[in-house]
Amino acid sequence: MEQIIERVMCRVLDDRKRVDEDTHSTHHLWVGNRIERDKKREELWLKVRAHVYGWGAVTVLAGFFYSFGEWVRHLLMAMFKAKGGP
Repeated sequence: MEQIIERVMCRVLDDRKRVDEDTHSTHHLWVGNRIERDKKREELWLKVRAHVYGWGAVTVLAGFFYSFGEWVRHLLMAMFKAKGGP
């Protein structure tokens, strides 16, 4: 009796090592969908990164020009005060 059970169990376990066609094709679809999702996610992150770097550059330049303008304003005010202007 034990030998019969052992043979049946071995046969069942051997059958489970193989994947049927439906499971195999479903797995391929899942992997394909996963690859597409990862590509879209990567594209999204590239766009976000480009926008962040772009706005960061705009912010840095705006800050620089504002600081430069303030410096020029103070310089001109100091020059007018030294010459006796308004």
